[in-house]
Amino acid sequence: ITFTNLLGEIKPGYKLANSSYYAKVIIKNCSVSGGRAKGFLIQSQNVTVENCKFYGVNLSALMLCCDLKQWNEMGPVKNVVIKNNNFEECGIHYKHLRSGGIAIGVGHGNECECIFPRNGVHENIEIINNRFVNMKDSAIFADAVNGLVIKDNEMLNCCHYKDGRSSEYCYDTVLFNCKNVTIEDNFNSLGDKITVHCEK
Repeated sequence: ITFTNLLGEIKPGYKLANSSYYAKVIIKNCSVSGGRAKGFLIQSQNVTVENCKFYGVNLSALMLCCDLKQWNEMGPVKNVVIKNNNFEECGIHYKHLRSGGIAIGVGHGNECECIFPRNGVHENIEIINNRFVNMKDSAIFADAVNGLVIKDNEMLNCCHYKDGRSSEYCYDTVLFNCKNVTIEDNFNSLGDKITVHCEK
């Protein structure tokens, strides 16, 4: 393989993906309930998820990830819009952390160990005008995103399963290793602004 105009240095262990094979994805007006694992596993770029209903999904209703640790499949997600969806009682498998409504990470287990360069793995993700109800864990968990918008969402009774959870996971929204983040006009079941935990 020959690279031209390469910025930086390629080191052993770095992962490469050919983005020319990524499919544009549009998911609209779908209903997803039950199921053994996730509602949708999204591993592409230029994605829209709109006007969908997710109920009783065992793990995350939406998981956005590249698996850089175990399966080595696909690359990061980029240019994603998630809007006008309803998430209810998702992430009901009690053993899994970070499996509520939307989980964005670098592996299928949403691990947060700093084994790769972090912020900027995923880019330009908008989560707008969604409703999250009775999530076992946080409504939104995001790791390694550069350019994240969380706006006009409603989070009712989220992160209600606190047994065995460390305190940083007892929030409506949890962010690790993210930068260029906008969070505005979101509300929780108390009519207050949502609770957010950020960590690098």
